[in-house]
Amino acid sequence: MEAVKKIQARDLLKKDGIIVIEHEYKESMPEKEGIFSMFKGKKYGNVGLSLYVAKKENGE
Repeated sequence: MEAVKKIQARDLLKKDGIIVIEHEYKESMPEKEGIFSMFKGKKYGNVGLSLYVAKKENGE
């Protein structure tokens, strides 16, 4: 999740942007990382995809 921390620190994601993380499906991904929250997780064979969006202070 080091890349996610760098994205947040450098403010690289647009307002409605989505972070897609590909990982081994057996690897458990956190529900929250910094200001980002997982909103969807999918399994495709041995691959998992986790999608995160930024949760702003006002809950958007």
